[in-house]
Amino acid sequence: MDEFVKSDFGIKLIKQFNHFMFERVEDSVLEQLYQSSIQESVHKRVKEKIENVTRNSPLYRGL
Repeated sequence: MDEFVKSDFGIKLIKQFNHFMFERVEDSVLEQLYQSSIQESVHKRVKEKIENVTRNSPLYRGL
């Protein structure tokens, strides 16, 4: 096994595998960040809408 790992083919295979795994992890992290930013944006817009509705309601203006 050691001979295979130390061979040129083994080294290339390990590098390709590491690169593939890194891309997968990177894609996963980017996807999570993207979903998180969408979620934050939606929460912000919903909060603004609720505040606008509250501010414009007759009960709120009467207080």
